[in-house]
Amino acid sequence: MANKKRLELSSDWVTTARMCEVLSCTRQHLQHLRNEKILKLNKHYRNISPQAARPTFRWHEENVQRAIEAFRVSINDRDSPENLTAMRSEE
Repeated sequence: MANKKRLELSSDWVTTARMCEVLSCTRQHLQHLRNEKILKLNKHYRNISPQAARPTFRWHEENVQRAIEAFRVSINDRDSPENLTAMRSEE
């Protein structure tokens, strides 16, 4: 039997179930964040079963939390009273 090298992941990489628990979100929400490119392959998540019919993801807990926080800040900045006033004055 051939030796297969397994991808060794540090404990920073967690299952989808754990990531959903940490974020209090659904699997579908994580999928949405992937599809919208808010979360990036190999930085925020990895497919640990690339040959399988369905992917099995592991999530970098800290990187995901940072990305979501940065996204929230960018949304809040966009919707800040100062920016909304500036956008209205440009119309």
